[in-house]
Amino acid sequence: MTKIKSFDGIFGRIAAPIMVRKNREAEIEANEILGATQGARLLVLGFGPGVGLQDLFRRTQNVKVVGLDPSQIMMEIAAKRNACEIEAGRLRLIQATAETISEPEDCFDGAVAVNTIQLCEPFENSLPEIGRVLKPNAKLVTITHDWAAAKHAGSPEIWKARLDSALVAAGFSAIDIFNGKSEKGKAIVVTARWRAK
Repeated sequence: MTKIKSFDGIFGRIAAPIMVRKNREAEIEANEILGATQGARLLVLGFGPGVGLQDLFRRTQNVKVVGLDPSQIMMEIAAKRNACEIEAGRLRLIQATAETISEPEDCFDGAVAVNTIQLCEPFENSLPEIGRVLKPNAKLVTITHDWAAAKHAGSPEIWKARLDSALVAAGFSAIDIFNGKSEKGKAIVVTARWRAK
């Protein structure tokens, strides 16, 4: 994710409870679609206030999660919300963007980005780096507000085509794009698999 100053400082603290309320349904839907199995190692891109992290640990036993977010405020809020998982060694939060993931190759079984993949543009910098740390055939699940897609590309349709092309160019396949159930059907769900070796 590109560093977004508005998600730090006072505005970040104001935005966090709004994000909890507005994004919870999409976070749950993304985790359902991901379908992580027991013992999986997962990457969460832009965890915000940490609601999606909570849901991951509720639904799947013994998962280990690494979360990236560029916001210091979100780091603090998510760490407080998921303190038990951090203390148990199941969760590690890193203040970073998707262009600079400090993890080894082929180490994650899946990745989730809820209302953050649009912040990872330019995709030619972020998507190959996301793929680098995924195991072959690992699933990437993204959910994006349709209004955010329109803001970034002029319309949701143009943005979906742009992301589709960027995923293919980066090495992802089995790409599926559809309207999600969350946000009254106005959420864009994109799933893709990292290439097999």
